[in-house]
Amino acid sequence: MLLFSTDIDGTVYDSDESAQLFATFWESLQGGQSSPLLVYNTGRSIEDTIELIKRTPLPEPDYIIGGVGTKIIDFRHDVAIDNWDLVLSENWDFDKVRETVRNHCPSLEPQPDECQNPHKCSWFWHDKSAEEITGLREALEAAGLETQVVYSSDRDLDILPRKANKGNAIAWLAGRLEIPLDEIVVAGDSGNDLSMFLVGKCNGIVVSNAEAALLDVASKRNTFVSSLPCAAGVVEGIQILTSSTSPSSNETQEGKKPRDLYFVHISIHGLIRGDNLELGRDADTGGQCKYVLELVKAMAEHEQVGQVDLFTRRVIDSKVSPDYAVPVEALGNGAFIKRIKAGPRRYLRKEALWRYLDSFIDQSLALFRANGRLPDIIHAHYADAGYVGSRLASLLGCPFVFTGHSLGRSKLERLLENATDKGGVERRYNLSARIEAEELSLDTAVMVCTSTHQEVEKQYSVYEFYAPERMKVIPPGVDVSRFSPPGTAPVPDEVVGKIERFLDDPDRPVVISIARADEKKNLASLVRAFGESETLRNRANLIIVAGNRDRISDLNPGARKVWTELLQLIDDYDLYGCISIPKHHAPDEIPAFYRYAASKEGIFVNPALMEPFGLTIIEAAASGLPVLATNDGGPRDILGNCENGELIDPVDVPALTEKLERAVGDSDLWKQWSEAGLKGVNQHYTWKGHVDRYLEEASDLLVDISQPNLITEKIRTSLPLKDRIMFCGLENELLDGDEAAIARIRELTNANQPTLGFGIVTGRSIEMARELVEKHGLPEPDVYVTQLGAEIHYGKRLIVDEPWEKHLAHRWEPEAIMKALESVDGLAIQPETGRQHQFKISYDYVKGVAPRRKEIQKLLRENNLPVKVILSEGHLLDVIPLRSGKGQAIRYITMRWGIPADRVLFYARRGSDYEALSGQFLGVLGSDHCLELKSTTSLPRVYLAQSPNFMGLLEGIEAYHFDGDIQIPESARGLQAETSENQEAVLSPDMVVHNNDEE
Repeated sequence: MLLFSTDIDGTVYDSDESAQLFATFWESLQGGQSSPLLVYNTGRSIEDTIELIKRTPLPEPDYIIGGVGTKIIDFRHDVAIDNWDLVLSENWDFDKVRETVRNHCPSLEPQPDECQNPHKCSWFWHDKSAEEITGLREALEAAGLETQVVYSSDRDLDILPRKANKGNAIAWLAGRLEIPLDEIVVAGDSGNDLSMFLVGKCNGIVVSNAEAALLDVASKRNTFVSSLPCAAGVVEGIQILTSSTSPSSNETQEGKKPRDLYFVHISIHGLIRGDNLELGRDADTGGQCKYVLELVKAMAEHEQVGQVDLFTRRVIDSKVSPDYAVPVEALGNGAFIKRIKAGPRRYLRKEALWRYLDSFIDQSLALFRANGRLPDIIHAHYADAGYVGSRLASLLGCPFVFTGHSLGRSKLERLLENATDKGGVERRYNLSARIEAEELSLDTAVMVCTSTHQEVEKQYSVYEFYAPERMKVIPPGVDVSRFSPPGTAPVPDEVVGKIERFLDDPDRPVVISIARADEKKNLASLVRAFGESETLRNRANLIIVAGNRDRISDLNPGARKVWTELLQLIDDYDLYGCISIPKHHAPDEIPAFYRYAASKEGIFVNPALMEPFGLTIIEAAASGLPVLATNDGGPRDILGNCENGELIDPVDVPALTEKLERAVGDSDLWKQWSEAGLKGVNQHYTWKGHVDRYLEEASDLLVDISQPNLITEKIRTSLPLKDRIMFCGLENELLDGDEAAIARIRELTNANQPTLGFGIVTGRSIEMARELVEKHGLPEPDVYVTQLGAEIHYGKRLIVDEPWEKHLAHRWEPEAIMKALESVDGLAIQPETGRQHQFKISYDYVKGVAPRRKEIQKLLRENNLPVKVILSEGHLLDVIPLRSGKGQAIRYITMRWGIPADRVLFYARRGSDYEALSGQFLGVLGSDHCLELKSTTSLPRVYLAQSPNFMGLLEGIEAYHFDGDIQIPESARGLQAETSENQEAVLSPDMVVHNNDEE
């Protein structure tokens, strides 16, 4: 891209926030001779555009094309380009145009003088049809005028010279600047932008808020249609169109085709960007972020893979880099980071993210829908992403792969060993939710990707859904190109200075550790082991690289505690002069720290209490640096493969001291371990080897994918015409006031046809639901979701969604379920008629006799039966497929038919409604809602009605202004994440129902 031509209003500007987003991104493209030119191509006048630039964060352009292509100025030199005026003046007569328009339509209202110019005659003309516009064109032609008529936004009429439009203007300017047309990218949102998209072979970006005219042309041109509005969509489009692989192109530069494998990796927490990872910034930005990023890049290089997306959370926060606000970041070779909006804009620690995960799901579905392609495999990393990935995979019918990285049950056991406030542990770390999310992930996953056999045998084995046959040990890779053996590359003077400024005798051998300032990294034990030895204090130096710090008091509480303890130990052992604790380092300096240690015949120590992966150990080995590492986790396998050091007990300080004394200064042993490590890394831990093994293990997962068809045509039902839809359940009898409420609801749906849809969601059969709809005089439903999501029917003819039924059959074994529950006390199978279904098994539940719902869920999991167990009204228990449920069915419908999640209103009263009261849906709780839903009242987008039954539904419709310009009432904004630790622990309803047995 050498030139970017963009409309302003509705494209890069609709608020100062969007202008700032675009400005930040555009600034990142500047620097060097290849910086693209920026052209604002707008319907505004030149003067108005300049004033807008002055008072908003919009970046200064190189050129402005104003008045819908009628004026061009060189903004940098403040010079009008008059040659373009000469081109437009040919066969143009402004006064005759104005006279002809007035004669043809006397009621037309001229736009203000500032909107006019000698080559632009503008009017207000509201809601006109194509026939009326054609009539005006014919009148102008009959008057002998060579003009063009541009009508946009159902209001603005511009009459221009034949050659005057945004497209001709930018093509003329590109010719003047000697820029090829295929090096132009254009962006817009309205009808008067259309001509830009017809210029030669330029690439186009259509933002999600665009008018239908532009969306129509997108399917016929080399145009990217963003799922995001305004500036966010523009940024996404530029990232994709200027990357080496564009999803909109038929062939990539490397010959891959769009139908090659499409993988989506999900890693939600922490701060992730393509370069200069801020490893060690906090407890959430560590080895997992690096592993996932490098895995995505490596997968994209494989010949079988067409595209790899890494979904993470979008963060717009002045306390972190603006890089994390960019919606799409291209990594090359068809790999992208796509940042999903979920929850507040600010950066949150992972324990505070749980109640925003359903929103992450809904936003991800919208992105898939906009891109028009569903993933072949979804791979989630850590428990939070596992919850999201398992739900997405269940909805989309694609295989789900899970990597736990570090597991909640192991962490809980360690934290409780020394905890005096067990409740405080739960409030801070939210471990019950994390463990349940891990169980749900294992429940859904067709493959669990682990790095070591120890993970499988010791960590995953304590989970209810432990299935070793689905667990594949695939050692992680490392980008060995960044690391080099001793003597092959110099150590920069800046790194040497950062280390040696602390040391009295820099020539000594070193002991080095590189880790986050986190208690579980156990750096204090290493300092104790070093300090306890007079030999080490006199013969070696200790280097601790534990993140960056300016003032310890400014660090997060965990890091502050670690550094306070380390400084106290340094003082207690009087280690001044033999310990180096650099305050700052850049990510690309880490290899140099390893090389420095190797040049001193040093030893790398990983003393972590538990190390899931051990990437630093692999990096050390790739640098020829021997290792002493914890015996809990990944190091067992790494040292077993590389034979480049010894395992240690991380809590046995005297034993660690002894091993350090033996290793430091033994040149023969050092050389043996160094050479073995270099050989072992290249044999076992390259990214190419990791990806080859990964794809080999995943090859069988792609056989039986049952992805839903995305409906794009207006066929079979009216749903594709719907702009929004409301869902509610059914009751046998009406209450006082319900008849009037139903009449009002019927009036609203009739008045807003065909844009406002109505749906029924119930645990009843379709026959029973139909009877109640007719009995109560409800509006004719566009869709029925019956039997708790087991069936979906459309319209009056009750057309069955057959793909949904096929979708639910996956791993559903009703006979095995009934056999597992047949001897459980307090459960009695309900009568067949109207209650049972091929995808729902219903029981009467006797409270106090039957086990708790959670125990029943556990029993079925232990029998390898992936299902949902739902308890309603304290006495009705239903077992349904893992892919089923009211919330899942609604998400499936809205995604398949293209109805935005934030235009779905769901009225809830029963326990089986809980999973739909989350995410982007607009939730309403009737005042008669059951006990199972009590925790949902504090969730975002849940409005608590003061009325029951259908009166409560009507109240919710009116509170959200659902029949007009939708608004979120203040009472439905939920608890703010920053309010308190307890409130941050609020979970999504799905997590609550699986953790809480007060049912």
